[in-house]
Amino acid sequence: MTEKAVEGFMLGLVSGAVFEVKGLIHPPGMVVAYPRYVSAGDGKLVKVYPWAERFRLLKGPFRAYVRLDPVLGDEYCEVPWRDVARLFDPVEALGELRERCALDPVEADAVELAELLKEEAGIPWRALGLTGSIMLGLHGQGSDVDLVVYGREEARKAHEALKCLMSSGALRPYGLEELRRLHALRSTDTPMDFETFARVERRKVIQGLFRGREYFMRFVVSREPEPYGAVRFSRAGRATIRATVVSDEEAIFTPCSYGITDVEVLEGPEFEPIRAICSFRGRFCEHARPGERVVAKGKLELVVEPGRGAWYRLVVGNEPGDFFVPVLRDASSPR
Repeated sequence: MTEKAVEGFMLGLVSGAVFEVKGLIHPPGMVVAYPRYVSAGDGKLVKVYPWAERFRLLKGPFRAYVRLDPVLGDEYCEVPWRDVARLFDPVEALGELRERCALDPVEADAVELAELLKEEAGIPWRALGLTGSIMLGLHGQGSDVDLVVYGREEARKAHEALKCLMSSGALRPYGLEELRRLHALRSTDTPMDFETFARVERRKVIQGLFRGREYFMRFVVSREPEPYGAVRFSRAGRATIRATVVSDEEAIFTPCSYGITDVEVLEGPEFEPIRAICSFRGRFCEHARPGERVVAKGKLELVVEPGRGAWYRLVVGNEPGDFFVPVLRDASSPR
């Protein structure tokens, strides 16, 4: 088994649990990953969705994996490769599904959406993968399709293709019913009033419906991990800020990042310069646009990297109570 994994991959542990890999930076001999499916006690696996439940698991049965990382500068869940029984690779999973003769309706929709995106974007199969419950064979008839595109250039082509597919009607954005259900699911972790939530989510193309089935698209800059230790991070407290977005060039990727200016610290330590808001959670991709004023709460992190010196960023979505809310004054209310 190749000991390389990045965002979109999953780990089947010796214990039977399944963890999802987060980010692209991992310490030697370990993988930053968090519980996604755990045993229900009857031989079946149940999905863990709320971050609060994941934190509970990390304080209980998986507490041995929580480690203060000297490079990432905080406590992370880091799984030793020796505890990994199986590595789930999204690109390999999609390739295997495409070669199968018999597919159920969920698998068929996943393959057809992947083929549609590949053709529209003009990207190779080696850049396109399938993740989530379908990759694991744990899907049900109501499961959504989770695709992942690897590579910066390939991701940008795929994102433009999604816009075209949405405009042509091959894909459609969430309607009010889907938005209400999604809001109820996400607001337990990241609070936002429904009106703002609906206005923000409706303009995204990385999520929506294909033939009535929900899909979510994840873009990752590379299938190769980044060098561990090239950039160093350290926790600098928690803060709530108000700022103006000046760049969304990295907004489609997971992890995503937004360049910001005119930063006001509403609560917490006042460090300078705070240059970005970032998140390791897909829900914050395509979340804000240049010129928009935003309010966000999360972890302040000092970043030290060659060529840019030391600066700060606000990391949202990793802890309960975090939020990231664009202030949209000129949009109409959902109907």
